[in-house]
Amino acid sequence: MSRLLLIIAIPLGIILLALLLIPAFVDEQRVLTLAQDAIKQKTGATLEVKGEVKFSLFPTIAVTLGDAAVTLPEEDAPTATAELLSIGVQLLPLLSKQVEMERILVQGLNATVQQASAPNTEGLPDPTAMTPEQRKAYEAAQQDAADAAAEQVQMLAAPLALTIDEFSVTDSGIQLVSPEGDITTLRVEQLQLTDVNTAGRPVTLEAVVSAATSAEAPPVEATANGALVVDADSRQITLSDLALTIDGIIAETVELTFNGDADLNALVAQLQLAFVVGESRGDGTVRYASLESPQLDATLTMNLLNDALLALAGSDAGEEDASAETETNASDGDQPLPLEAIRGLSTRFDLNVEKGIYGNYEVDNLRLRGQAINGVAEVTELSGELFGGELGMTLSLDATNDNARLTTKGAVDGVDIAALLSAAEVEANVSGSATLDWNIQGTGRSSNQLVNNLAGPANLKTDAVVLEDVGIERMFCDAVSLVNQESMTETLPERSELKDLSAQIVFADGFAKLAPLNIDTYAAQMRGTGRLALLKQNFDATFDTRLLPELGELDPACRVNERLTDIEWPVSCEGNLASDDAADWCSVDTQSIIEDLAKNEVRRKVEKEAGKLLDKLFKND
Repeated sequence: MSRLLLIIAIPLGIILLALLLIPAFVDEQRVLTLAQDAIKQKTGATLEVKGEVKFSLFPTIAVTLGDAAVTLPEEDAPTATAELLSIGVQLLPLLSKQVEMERILVQGLNATVQQASAPNTEGLPDPTAMTPEQRKAYEAAQQDAADAAAEQVQMLAAPLALTIDEFSVTDSGIQLVSPEGDITTLRVEQLQLTDVNTAGRPVTLEAVVSAATSAEAPPVEATANGALVVDADSRQITLSDLALTIDGIIAETVELTFNGDADLNALVAQLQLAFVVGESRGDGTVRYASLESPQLDATLTMNLLNDALLALAGSDAGEEDASAETETNASDGDQPLPLEAIRGLSTRFDLNVEKGIYGNYEVDNLRLRGQAINGVAEVTELSGELFGGELGMTLSLDATNDNARLTTKGAVDGVDIAALLSAAEVEANVSGSATLDWNIQGTGRSSNQLVNNLAGPANLKTDAVVLEDVGIERMFCDAVSLVNQESMTETLPERSELKDLSAQIVFADGFAKLAPLNIDTYAAQMRGTGRLALLKQNFDATFDTRLLPELGELDPACRVNERLTDIEWPVSCEGNLASDDAADWCSVDTQSIIEDLAKNEVRRKVEKEAGKLLDKLFKND
């Protein structure tokens, strides 16, 4: 029997001993002394009762111990203490050598439980590549973990193997000590099981508990209500509408309802799950297998996957991030990635979501499939409708080393540019749609390092793009009117309707390098290159532009002749996507155009005069 249950079993032994001594009319203290000696002889444990000892014989044989403590032989301090222990046993079945208990009441229980260590597989390769000796060591480590886990489950499930009208634990605390020395304090305000049996009748469960990892951190509080059926022969528990409400993990209250079976031998639970977290609602199947990989396998359908649910799924990572934020601003992207938390995951997931929200980004009809096993998190399918476009991508984050490695490949077709830029908090006033495909990788210990180390190609195409704050034709009209030495009579808008905006992109050295970068408008063809700093969002670009005769249709002062259309008009652009006024991003080097025109005019006149001179020479001949 486990250590923790020993203190509960002790009063039962006292009852049996008292029953044998009834004919001798032995007093209570005498029975207690004999029981202490028997416990010491059988288990090596020491029972100490500082409080009152009470016996009753009719109509129920009962013993109540006040301020009791049990100390195991290998320990100096008490293993478990209780302010009050009370057990009542029905008299008539006991005379027939059958133990049928009416109640077990525990008040003020305090105990410390050492949690089992994880299997020691350090230095062993992937199981598929093991030698026979390595596999033997691996299987031994897994068996040790299985035995330890089974002992923990046996301790928790032991009351269910009894027949009790009422099992109650109140105002109690259990300290769970991890192999690393971290302490989690479990407070049991109330735990009540009614009609505990192994005959197939439903057992009613009510519980109010809390758990805290430190005195400063707010506790996680949980309540449970429902029914379960215990099959003692097969060691299976069937859950029936077991409702669990949890507060303190995230800002929202988490409401869960379970139905299904748990196999205590295999440590496997196959459950139907329904949940409510804020505005999110969903249901599906969840399989938990303590000794398998992945341990958790979930297939869920839900209306909303948002930041609250993502925080719940990554609550362990969130705790690691929270400690990092005390040293680094969480919004600057320099806090370490939760690599240790990712390494601890053993999960496979398949989610169908009506709407997924991550920060400012929204994806409708989201399909999300993947797994996180052995330190590698993979999204094998992420698809849906992103701001009117079709999104399809894969992603892998390898956290097995100190430098995480990100690999992602995918495309988004027909996404609304204005909505996408707004979600990215870029103030550029641009409308239209875009198609983008990419195949990029990155490494780093933080999100900023990952972004800054991105490498790989991407391609951008657009349709019906309008730049609301950038008047490209107006910019060229201003330049041409200066060359023509005429004043414009029309006021052209500070907006540009683009016939084409496309680029081939290469991510490298912290930049997105665009070459070529092509822009076509009604009256100009711009060919150039550019680059965007991924973290600071500074950009620069240069273009050689050919003007089209259609420019003169916008204003008489903007008319162009062959001399002007033959020139490559230089355009320089620079700015910051997050802060600068888009109207000031680009300018035409008009002075160099005038100088080029003057040179061309001199050359044209020289060529003309030279032609006349040659004509005269040929005529004289």
